[in-house]
Amino acid sequence: LDSLEEFTVTITTADTADMLIKKGDESAALIILKGAGDSLRSGKLYGFEYRFDQARGPEVAILQGALMGSLMKILQPDTVKPEEQKSFITAVPMMAEQETGPGLIHAVAGTAIMMLLFSVAGIGASLLDEKAEGTLKKLLYSPIAPNSILFGKMLFTNLISIFQLTVMFLFAWLVFGLDILAHLPSLILMIIVTAWACSSFGVLLAAIAKSRSQVQGLSTLVILVMSCIGGSMVPSFIMPEFMQKAAVASVNYWGIQGFYDIFWRGLVI
Repeated sequence: LDSLEEFTVTITTADTADMLIKKGDESAALIILKGAGDSLRSGKLYGFEYRFDQARGPEVAILQGALMGSLMKILQPDTVKPEEQKSFITAVPMMAEQETGPGLIHAVAGTAIMMLLFSVAGIGASLLDEKAEGTLKKLLYSPIAPNSILFGKMLFTNLISIFQLTVMFLFAWLVFGLDILAHLPSLILMIIVTAWACSSFGVLLAAIAKSRSQVQGLSTLVILVMSCIGGSMVPSFIMPEFMQKAAVASVNYWGIQGFYDIFWRGLVI
């Protein structure tokens, strides 16, 4: 299997594989059970389990099909009946079926973060408006430390970000039935850290650009690219490998993974 282009094989124990799948670090694992070698030598196909993360359904389905075809070529079970060949791997989902599907989680989290990035970019640009109007110069002449001015802008941006994310998840709860009450402590923490990350991005844009028009053009380009590679538009796990590696540089990726951990994998603080 390691010689095939379709797979990147890592050999580990079954317990470690289960933990990696539940945490979302791996999508699936092929478990070779005790006695698998004896069954192969006797011309039978037993002793394999395919454990997978249901949240990554499209990727898992493609992987399972490629795995089945590759194993059939490798093992070449001439004496096995066709009906046994089709079902010699037992598929085992690692998370129990939940009322909230991964599609809803991805849609809510991805959209909320992308829209928030556009909002904080506009708030960050207000620093440039204050500079052009002379308000910032007056503040700098006052007995206020420059850092206090920046942190005050950050605080305001954070409050707006927390409010916007809260409204988005309340809407998802009321309209689409997203169960936020069962995960409230973790959700509150995730909303706060996501708001801080997005707010920092908005202030960073204001520090780089020279005018509001530059912020608008730069923010649109950067946010759309981040949202594309970070998974807001399409799930990152169906993208090419180089885009999956680039996704870790975006706010969207970490935010979506955090909400997945809360609502799908059941991780709590």
